[in-house]
Amino acid sequence: MTPSPSVFRRRTLSVVGLLVALVGLAWRLPRILAVHLSSKRLRPLWRESLWLAVTEVNGCRFCSYVHEGMAGAAGLSPNDIQLLLASGDPNSLAALEPRESLAVAYAKAWADTDRKPPAGLLSQLGAELSDREVADLHALLHAVNFANRAGNTADSLLGRLTHPRRLLQIWPALNDLVVGTLVALFGWPAMVMGAILRWRNRKA
Repeated sequence: MTPSPSVFRRRTLSVVGLLVALVGLAWRLPRILAVHLSSKRLRPLWRESLWLAVTEVNGCRFCSYVHEGMAGAAGLSPNDIQLLLASGDPNSLAALEPRESLAVAYAKAWADTDRKPPAGLLSQLGAELSDREVADLHALLHAVNFANRAGNTADSLLGRLTHPRRLLQIWPALNDLVVGTLVALFGWPAMVMGAILRWRNRKA
């Protein structure tokens, strides 16, 4: 049976969930910044592969738009980008080392199971990556998951405008309005950056 278009199926954030997530991000912020600002942590090409892998699971079209551009700028090929966005086998990614492909597979499982990946996969990851890399990876995954859910909440708000029956769900609609407005206020620079990078990648 095909789901009703008036029902939003992707993972979103409640106002309470937003506050809890922000506390967690504040705790992890030094590591998250280090991962994004230092190429000596998770190299940009690997980092963007992780972003796209988790984004594909959560289905955030805004994050996908931004990080397709960033992945291309980091050196990921169009074929690899499309493979990640089509939920392809990470082992088929030509630009990644085997241990990086394992981390991408782990990231997909982490997102798909709502942050509860199989213990065996985590053990396998620990055998291939250093303790710092594992910690960096998890900090990044939490950041991606937050961005995806925030973007999906903004998308849910937009969807309510085209499905009036969803506007009649007062409390969910108010939740989407609060979270979605905050996302729009703070997220538009990322969309602009993504558009610029996508344009530059096409010109290259």
